[in-house]
Amino acid sequence: MGYSFLLRSTPALAYCATPAAALSCHLFIKYSADLDQAAITISLTTHIHGFRDAQDFDFTYNADILVPDGTFIRPATEDLPQTQLSKIARKTAASAPALKTFVLKLCKPCSIRCSRLADCITPKQGHDAAFRQLRDLASVTEVCIVFDADFIHKRDHAAFYNLSNHPDQLAGIPAQAYKGPLSRQVDWTAFGPADDAEHDAEAPPSYDEARAKRRRQCFGEATHPGAGSSSPGRSPPAKRERVETDLDCWGSPTEKATTEERESPSPRALSPPYQTEPNDRETTKAALEALLPEALQKALPDMLARVFAVPRPATSDPLATGSLGALIMSQIASDVVTRLQPRERKAIEKGCMEAVKQMSRETIKQICAKSHEKILKDMLDYAHDLRDGADIQFFQELEDHTLNLTVAKDEGMEEIRREVIAKREDLVATAQDVEAQTGAKLQEQADEAWEQTKWAVSMREELLLERISEIVGHRHPPSAPPRQRAGSVPL
Repeated sequence: MGYSFLLRSTPALAYCATPAAALSCHLFIKYSADLDQAAITISLTTHIHGFRDAQDFDFTYNADILVPDGTFIRPATEDLPQTQLSKIARKTAASAPALKTFVLKLCKPCSIRCSRLADCITPKQGHDAAFRQLRDLASVTEVCIVFDADFIHKRDHAAFYNLSNHPDQLAGIPAQAYKGPLSRQVDWTAFGPADDAEHDAEAPPSYDEARAKRRRQCFGEATHPGAGSSSPGRSPPAKRERVETDLDCWGSPTEKATTEERESPSPRALSPPYQTEPNDRETTKAALEALLPEALQKALPDMLARVFAVPRPATSDPLATGSLGALIMSQIASDVVTRLQPRERKAIEKGCMEAVKQMSRETIKQICAKSHEKILKDMLDYAHDLRDGADIQFFQELEDHTLNLTVAKDEGMEEIRREVIAKREDLVATAQDVEAQTGAKLQEQADEAWEQTKWAVSMREELLLERISEIVGHRHPPSAPPRQRAGSVPL
């Protein structure tokens, strides 16, 4: 009881409207005779936003969504380029490729399995046309798949015939039977429009892109390699300001803001998404503790002034401005402010700063705990995906090699059988020729021996007759009769 593959990772071409827009794919046909279940899957790749490499998408056509009257196999009559045909044909010297077209008529669009990391499925810049073809193929209810039927093993012909001619007798394979990195199941509506590529390009980069990108210059940062800090007086850009997610623009996480020059670090090797070092939590905490108080001192004055809109007292006291405690004191009613002594104001300012630092530490701890829990979870998920993908690839290659060995063995045995039959026929023909030639020679020799025997017999008879004649003539000479002895009895 289980599933077997009638076809596995077989190169094929899939199209919905015209063969000119055929997409290269790999064809899988999963079948279970015990469960009466079957599913046809085509695996395609395309580039989407948020990933450097092309991502895999599996379109699954379960047997229960196939329309029996519209699902059939026919010879491939499509006018396809020779380059595409050479990629899907099984290269055997025995015969020409047996190209077939598997026409699938669906009662509803197929289901799609993709990576769980692909939250937003939109095209990457420069790949709009391929993404649009993929989305159109996912949304239609009639699909044509061109492949080489020589990939189907002889023992699977009956099951393949049952699937292509009687899909109504089979059920679909449940989603729980599929394992691996493509664990997220969606439909064609999850594909965003290709027109949103420009809009997506302006969005902040994803986590894995931010870690893999090289160091960029932040607004106001020095352009020479030795500059390690950004200039505080930066002018805002003309367009909408974009959130910077590149962590390298802040410099090293463990060093404080400084104006000292330092060398630009060498580019790091690309790492997989969510790969972090064990001490990232401590370094992040230290960096936030170093940067947050200074950032709050610069940001809170203007923010609180806009929120409370309380006029500051007209005074030239330097304690009234320049620190967070002085800002808070400036918001208190003027009658209370005037009653406080400078020493009391300094004490209140110091207490406010201590309270802000304490709240900053608690906030940092909460942020670090939550962020690192998420990062660790993502790391575990990514590791599981890599392991599942490696296992699937290993078993696929193992089964492919096993299938290739089985096919090679069958082809070798068939070739040996044909050679044995041909040699036997040649031996039979040669034996018949030798038999005919030998019979003819034996007949000639027999005839010659018979003639010689007849001649020898005739010669012997003549000699016997002559001998008898001589004997008879010697006993009875014609001139003188024989003399009789005395006392003898005449004959």
